Amino acid sequence: MGVVFAATGVGGLIFNPLTNWIIINYSWQTTYLVCGIVIGVLSIPTAIFIVSAKPADKGLLPYGGEEAVARQSQDEQGGVTATQAFRGTAFWLLAAIILLIAIANMGILHHIVPYLTDLGFSSTTAAALMSLHMTMLIFGKVLVGSLADRLGLLKSYLLCVVGLMVSIALLYGSQLMWVAIAFNVLFGFSIAVRTVLPPLMTARVLGQKHFAVYSGPQK
Repeated sequence: MGVVFAATGVGGLIFNPLTNWIIINYSWQTTYLVCGIVIGVLSIPTAIFIVSAKPADKGLLPYGGEEAVARQSQDEQGGVTATQAFRGTAFWLLAAIILLIAIANMGILHHIVPYLTDLGFSSTTAAALMSLHMTMLIFGKVLVGSLADRLGLLKSYLLCVVGLMVSIALLYGSQLMWVAIAFNVLFGFSIAVRTVLPPLMTARVLGQKHFAVYSGPQK
């Protein structure tokens, strides 16, 4: 799960300094146009010719598919149905946890560069720090996935939440370069809690019977 989600940081690593350079040398309008063209050129052919709805479309079994094939029917899969999940307390507690983490995460993530520039950093430096953040995001997601396997979901979750709390506290001193670096390193690692762990937590608490229905897409 960590490896799957790690790729989301690659774009941020590359495009934060690149878009900042285009803005400085051309304009934000040109930057939007360039980003739109890049997204269209890369994503549309990928979606049409590469991405498949399920492994069977490519003649493959899903990860762990051998065990799944051995089951006689879907009813033998552990867990509750979607209707049972929606009526239970566990589903709504999970939803609340994921929502609150997303608020703490995304409420900060999209404002890091303007916040740093308000503190006096140049846009180039702020973009470079954001790229550092995205680099840590790549490694963080893989490491958090590994930690979930080794330490368990609860300990991994608590570790990431503590990391988020400490990193957010560091924002108050981020006018100092070393503090800004420490924030981006720790925050980049810890926000893996928003993407890597929720599907694993959902599968553990509610099971996999109707996992796709009550889990939904993750970023």
